[in-house]
Amino acid sequence: MDLIIQRREESEVCRLLADYLAQERLIVVLTHLNRRSNLAARLTAELQARGWSGSEAKINVCPFINLSGHSWQSYLASLGPEHRYNFLRRLKNLAKEANVEFESVQSEEHRRTALDKLIALHHQRWRDRGGSDGLHKPSLLAFHEELSRLALERGWLRLFLLQVDGQPAASLYGFKYHRTFYFYQSGFDSRYSKHSVGLVTMGLAIKSAIEEGVEEYDMLHGDESYKFLWAREARELGRVELYPPYAGGLIRQRAVQLNRAAKRLAREAIRHAVADRFSSVRGAGM
Repeated sequence: MDLIIQRREESEVCRLLADYLAQERLIVVLTHLNRRSNLAARLTAELQARGWSGSEAKINVCPFINLSGHSWQSYLASLGPEHRYNFLRRLKNLAKEANVEFESVQSEEHRRTALDKLIALHHQRWRDRGGSDGLHKPSLLAFHEELSRLALERGWLRLFLLQVDGQPAASLYGFKYHRTFYFYQSGFDSRYSKHSVGLVTMGLAIKSAIEEGVEEYDMLHGDESYKFLWAREARELGRVELYPPYAGGLIRQRAVQLNRAAKRLAREAIRHAVADRFSSVRGAGM
């Protein structure tokens, strides 16, 4: 993520935003920012020039695929041999055993039904893992209903559905903006797990992106292992906290620092206690 500012207006907007924040004496917390973001750095510099203090730390990563100059075949060749073989074998075997269709939403009518199927498949995928925190609230569902409608109108929506013998087996939801594809959510029917339909759908979505001339496939935040089967690079994401130069702001900053230190000590204490307990159990058994 980054600050959303119209091009060529960055310096002026950062200055005005800093003026407003300084006037209101608001504590600023920006999270999941690209750590190489020039815009966040500009805003931080503007506030520090006004006497503010702050901190910045890495909190996550954002894997991405550089597709610039790639054809589908050259991209496949760039993958690890085991993963490439697995994907092609799964796709081939699925096509042998069933009628397979990979659909991309192109109409409003199709969008509505495909979004419902995505949500159902997403919840099915997460049902045995404690539930989803991505598409679980009525407010979030209403947001994506409106967002996907607008994105379809503007040519951004990329909502794919993998049908197996006429039944929805997997779905992938993302957006194409300029020359970047942003993967957002996915889901699959566990009855088709033996065919790795989630893996197949991801691969076909990347293939579609390459055919559209996409130069980057952004897998968004999270270091899940499956992402690095497809991606070789990752951006660091950070959290920036900025505190105004008055007593309340400084007290708040100190409280946050103490809270984090206490959590670190608690984690260390638990880790040592578990290690000691494990050692004593092993010793008793010898």
